[in-house]
Amino acid sequence: MKEDTIAAPATLPGESAIGIIRISGPSVIKTLKKVFTFRSGKKSFSSPKPGVLSLGIIHSKGSPVDEVMLCFFKGPRSYTGEDMAEITFHGSPLIMNKIMSLLSENGCRPAGPGEFTKRAFLNSKMDLSQAEAVAGLISAKNETALNLSLKQLMGSEKKLISSVKAEILKILSLVEAEIDFAHEDIEKTPVTQVKSMLESVLKKTRRLIKNAAEGIKLKNSIRIAITGRPNAGKSSLLNRFLEKEKAIVTPVAGTTRDIIEETVTIDGFPFTFLDTAGVRNTLNEIELEGMKRAEKAVDESDLVIFVADGSEPLSAADSDTYAPVRKKSHVIAVNKSDLPSAFSDNELKNFLNCPGAAVIRVSALKNRAIKTLTKTAKDIIIKENSFEPGSSVQVTSIRHKKCLEKSAKSLESAVKAASQNGEYELIAADINRAVSEISMITGEITPENVLDDIFNTFCIGK
Repeated sequence: MKEDTIAAPATLPGESAIGIIRISGPSVIKTLKKVFTFRSGKKSFSSPKPGVLSLGIIHSKGSPVDEVMLCFFKGPRSYTGEDMAEITFHGSPLIMNKIMSLLSENGCRPAGPGEFTKRAFLNSKMDLSQAEAVAGLISAKNETALNLSLKQLMGSEKKLISSVKAEILKILSLVEAEIDFAHEDIEKTPVTQVKSMLESVLKKTRRLIKNAAEGIKLKNSIRIAITGRPNAGKSSLLNRFLEKEKAIVTPVAGTTRDIIEETVTIDGFPFTFLDTAGVRNTLNEIELEGMKRAEKAVDESDLVIFVADGSEPLSAADSDTYAPVRKKSHVIAVNKSDLPSAFSDNELKNFLNCPGAAVIRVSALKNRAIKTLTKTAKDIIIKENSFEPGSSVQVTSIRHKKCLEKSAKSLESAVKAASQNGEYELIAADINRAVSEISMITGEITPENVLDDIFNTFCIGK
């Protein structure tokens, strides 16, 4: 339990119907006695009933500040594990500032980013993976990210990580027993058995690492860059994907000069489409900068949709634009299929030297084969990542993935030690490192600077 009492707004400081300020710490009741009076006739806040909303007045030296609703939560049965209270007031920034000033004058200090959730973690109300899920819920930009963070908050990742850690600890106990009772006349655990057990848990850890890579991609959305020469119909195609007029479409080459980015969920997958500037010879500095950004978007994307104008003969601009796409996962969309075709699919593949590329003929203007193009892109993503919506993805944090990778490296070293020399002391040292790394995920072992880095990303009041 912390010795100081903190307070912070839990709602944005703008005009709204209501606002909420949270208080947590040992002096909650003492502070509220000074600033809150029940409307029911009671003079003070002496014996609050936990979990009950009470109507009252926040006052400063006898002068009312606002009529509020107050709810008290008795620790440890609260979010932070400490005594807590939430004050619901009329949503005026002026009232919010007055109440915060009043609380500061009467025993509270302003809370730092994520300090309420940090206290919940330190008071064992949740593990570190669940605490991080709170930030994930708040910052979720799509339905998939929201669902994954909710599963993490409910303990799905904690259960998975704890299961693997328990297996590692079981192996460690056997190895340490061999060290402690090396000269005793008791049944021994063969090093070959230890090696087999280590290989089994290493395999599970590697699956978790793959799971994390997939989860991170799903949580952050799958990035799809749309590229091609000017006037091929990239912006029109983007508008079809989004089902709204997001990008400006004109017959003038070079209309799109910056990256236009928008996220949409299609068949349960979060896709972020990036409409890029067309590549052509130009001296215009703004267009040149747009082309540089287009190249970067292609390089950083998970998939590329290369758009060719099916009504115009293929040119050097097509092959130049396609060159950086060749090394990426991609699908070719031949646009303007409502017009007479200037080339066949085979001619396109021969010209671009891409015999195995998927080619879909579409019409952004007439909305033809857009769903086929989307399905093709989605199928490529599924094939390369081996996931489906609603799958067993549990790990969605880059930090957690790094911890798992370090743990796997230590387990690999333990397997090697078991294979080469069978010295239990060396095996135990490697396994202990693996346990330490995986414990960093749930927070059982966490340096203070790591905690600061995590909770500093939270909003104030959570």
